[in-house]
Amino acid sequence: MTASPYAPHPRRDSLRWEFGMAVGFAACLGATAVLSQLASSAPWWLLAAGMGLVLLVVSRHQSLGAAAFTGLIGWLCTEGFLLGRDGELRWHGLIDVILLVIALALATAVPLLRRRS
Repeated sequence: MTASPYAPHPRRDSLRWEFGMAVGFAACLGATAVLSQLASSAPWWLLAAGMGLVLLVVSRHQSLGAAAFTGLIGWLCTEGFLLGRDGELRWHGLIDVILLVIALALATAVPLLRRRS
């Protein structure tokens, strides 16, 4: 009797974690490189929305942990390179907390919904 292809498999889950972190990190850096070209002319919310879209798309094939890691990396890239524009992280108060919560929510939404079904 063969196992279901949808049954949990430790090796598959490990690959999803490791590969998902690498892909998420690369996607955040790539999006930062592309979006930084718009940083001088685009409003801050458009840059943050662009990174949010990347987080949402990339999380499709990630585990929950890898997606949370990607959300954190996306937030750091957005704060340091897109909004800060010089690679330094600066605390701007409540807006930073809001952007972090949004980044984590977007990055983990798909894995959480996939886990529910």
